[in-house]
Amino acid sequence: MKKIGILYLGRRGAAPVDTLEITSELIKENTVYLFLSKRIENLDKFFDLQKSNSNLKINVMDTYSSKIGFMFKSLNLFRFLNSAHRIQKIQLDYLYIPMITYWAALIVAFLKEQKIVTAIHDPVMHTGEKDFLFEKLTYLTVKKSSKLVVFSEKFKKTVSELYNFPYEKICSLKLGGYSYYESKAKNNIIENENNRILFFGRISKYKGLEILLEAFKKVLIFKPDLKLKIVGNGSFSDREEKLIYELQNHLEVVNRWIKDDEVESFFLDVDFIVLPYLEATQSGVIMLSYAMGKAVVCTNVGALDEQILDTTGVLVSPNNSEDLCKGILDMYNNREYIQKGKNAFYFATKEWTWQNQVKKLMQFLQEN
Repeated sequence: MKKIGILYLGRRGAAPVDTLEITSELIKENTVYLFLSKRIENLDKFFDLQKSNSNLKINVMDTYSSKIGFMFKSLNLFRFLNSAHRIQKIQLDYLYIPMITYWAALIVAFLKEQKIVTAIHDPVMHTGEKDFLFEKLTYLTVKKSSKLVVFSEKFKKTVSELYNFPYEKICSLKLGGYSYYESKAKNNIIENENNRILFFGRISKYKGLEILLEAFKKVLIFKPDLKLKIVGNGSFSDREEKLIYELQNHLEVVNRWIKDDEVESFFLDVDFIVLPYLEATQSGVIMLSYAMGKAVVCTNVGALDEQILDTTGVLVSPNNSEDLCKGILDMYNNREYIQKGKNAFYFATKEWTWQNQVKKLMQFLQEN
């Protein structure tokens, strides 16, 4: 039985759920030492998991909840040195970092002779999200790592070249389906048309919401009874604000952070999900949609063609409202979203499971 450490100090989003899924699988055959933020939004679920499994040891660290808190608390380097000492003392076989965060990177800087395995989600930061400090901390974390994990085959070469890291020391996994939701998702697989589609996720420039709104105007010419739900936190551009005003009678907009226990409710009454990315690496929203039994219309950027199959969704040209409009209408005209949704649920719960991904990860860790 291996001793595996997991260091994740983020608070919210998909990564806390991914970390819970990975932990749930690893503890079946390993002792897992978790190092988590006190402020992680699903902390109670980790403690629930610990109650039923003695292989799980949880260490909680008080992080920050604001930019000012981050600045002041980050000045205390003893905090990171002490955390590194606690990790070192356990004598882990591997320390896995499911997503790099500022403080995790600072702790890693103080670690010595520790086998570190780091997951790289976005080798190149997205448009509008450049962060010089984070890029430097990512670089330093990679240099301290003995192996890396990426979530698409396509980006193994990119990561290898970008960080001058041995290609054979990089493992390609898939983002797993969320068993977190699957017990309820069977009821989300629809047979009747709801005339609703969903854009879900953080509002950011690279997500391409403006293109979706332009496409939706065109869709309404042919399908005037259709509704679009826009759900996520972030700021709209001036152009997006204008389009939202024009289309307000056909939109439902929820512009705030969505808590984990709310997520399912936004997927219940929609026919499929639309993701009009201008750029991407991979997408957690795709796997969330699959776990909810929903097909996806998505732009063909990054490695999304590894996640969207002919049987689970439709790929369209990026930054092209005409092509996106056609993709949405084709899904309705042939009622493809019904079978594709069922296929998506199958891949999330049978093929691209975290159980399968963790098995592949452990085989990779034990190689050379």
